[in-house]
Amino acid sequence: MSKANDGGPAFPRPHSDDHCEYQANQEWAQQGMSTRTWLAGQALSGVISSSDPHVKNTDIAEVSVAIADAMLEALERSKHDS
Repeated sequence: MSKANDGGPAFPRPHSDDHCEYQANQEWAQQGMSTRTWLAGQALSGVISSSDPHVKNTDIAEVSVAIADAMLEALERSKHDS
């Protein structure tokens, strides 16, 4: 089973003692939440505001995660199209 694309850390923070420019192999001091989790939370706001109040919370959560996954896929495709 392959690991799902979580988009990497949403708001990584480099080690405080290393104020150099970003390096591709840099280790992050704090990973924070994944980009996938952040996108799902952003989608959740919109889904909740536009959904029927009788919709089950689990359905709202699943739609929010599906939106986040679709966004990550679109971002990945746009990297290859550039």
